[in-house]
Amino acid sequence: MLFKTICGFLTPTSGKVIVNDIDIYKSKTFPPETRALIEKPNFINSLSGFENLKMLVDIKKIVGVKEIEDTLSLVNLENEKNKKFGKYSLGMKQKLGIASVLMENPKIIILDEPFNGIDKSSIQEIKNYLLKIKSDKIIIIASHIESDIKDLCDVIFEMDLGKVNVSDNYVK
Repeated sequence: MLFKTICGFLTPTSGKVIVNDIDIYKSKTFPPETRALIEKPNFINSLSGFENLKMLVDIKKIVGVKEIEDTLSLVNLENEKNKKFGKYSLGMKQKLGIASVLMENPKIIILDEPFNGIDKSSIQEIKNYLLKIKSDKIIIIASHIESDIKDLCDVIFEMDLGKVNVSDNYVK
């Protein structure tokens, strides 16, 4: 719910969401330079992974074919890029969702349980990439897997009955 609120999909019952000095609800906009994977990724089943990403890229034309292919390689989908999304496994769908978030190099990255169903080698590769880029990004991750949080996060927040608190398990 918090991530949906940050992205402007849900209206908070109190408070504000301010991103880069923009009140998301007052301006009725999605936070600029933000990409999010919330819940399970959904694409057009009859299109390939590559075609789905190309359709997204064509909206803003920030990146091209090379960046799509580089991102598919990053998430270990380069050999499956022409396979129809409807034929993808759970892990492949999740990796395509992560690719859709990363391919345009956004400043704010929101990932909700990003590694669900993904193989260990792909998880490690994606984690390494996130660690490499995190110095000039805001990366917000929700996970029930403690090692994901410890590996990736500088500050840990915990939700408790709708309130956000800095965790006693603060890492760095």
